[in-house]
Amino acid sequence: MGANLQVTSTLDIISAIGTIITPLLVLLLTGIGWSIRNRSEKTRQLEEKLRDDRIQIYTEILEPFIIMFTKQNLGAGSEKTNAQVASDLIKSFKYKQLAFKLSLVGTDEVLRAYSDLMQHMYGQANNNEGTNAEQVLSLFGRLLLEIRRSFGNEKTKLNNFEILEFMITDIRKFQENGKYPGI
Repeated sequence: MGANLQVTSTLDIISAIGTIITPLLVLLLTGIGWSIRNRSEKTRQLEEKLRDDRIQIYTEILEPFIIMFTKQNLGAGSEKTNAQVASDLIKSFKYKQLAFKLSLVGTDEVLRAYSDLMQHMYGQANNNEGTNAEQVLSLFGRLLLEIRRSFGNEKTKLNNFEILEFMITDIRKFQENGKYPGI
């Protein structure tokens, strides 16, 4: 009977410990769940804010390039071509500030595409040569594709030129045998 009493006593102790630990464990798991949910909600809110900032910055950073591809002369009254208006905008202090903001909120891929485009533009300006339209279009198209991907269209099947077809009326003149160069 002594051994039976000892087993009962051990079971009572285990049962008492379980009774104490169970609510503590539930409380701990509830706290962890709340913490994860709270962190997840904050991350989602930050992503939404970042998305809104990106939309504004991407739109403004693209403005000079859209001006370049616009047929209507936007420099009317000042004798400037659209290319000159766009160039003046790119050289402005405001645009440099915008480019800095882009470096803070843009994805790595968008920044690389933007940098490649700008380096090409700087190189053309320094060499006083005419711009190579095909290269500019390809680089601009790549920038648009990276922006598109940064908004969740990672699996886009468009290429650097196809994304510009809606904007540039004679872009298909760059096609050879129905395909764009380098594609």
